[in-house]
Amino acid sequence: MEKLKAKLNEALSALREDESRNVIAERKILNAKRSKAEIELWYEKGRLYGMAIAIYGHPAVAKRRLEDYPAFSPGLGSEGYEIYHRGKDEVLDGMNKPTIADIERDIDRKDGWVKNFDIDEEIKKLTDRYSVETSLTPETHEAVTE
Repeated sequence: MEKLKAKLNEALSALREDESRNVIAERKILNAKRSKAEIELWYEKGRLYGMAIAIYGHPAVAKRRLEDYPAFSPGLGSEGYEIYHRGKDEVLDGMNKPTIADIERDIDRKDGWVKNFDIDEEIKKLTDRYSVETSLTPETHEAVTE
């Protein structure tokens, strides 16, 4: 049993190290994708701001109108509301899946597993499960006929 625990400890430690390296590598890729997407977002925000300046005139007025609730969120049932949500939905439907947010959630889940990983607890779970499974295995008896 001690040899089994030692092997489990070694295997689980290696698994944790591999997963930790994977999380670091995945975060680097995620950060690069996020930076690229944020640059695209800034470009689109600049286009939106330019359109607002063309509509409202002064840059300060345009900025205030974009930041204020009623101007940025069109009223329910209005033509603007339908157009706004159609545009939003088109962007979301056209996004590659998984999205950056989906990838980040997955990485956070893996990172949480690595941070909260307790080798002793995992060994206990595995050995308890193994012990329970072997004790539950029905013994096979052959009928003795004379």
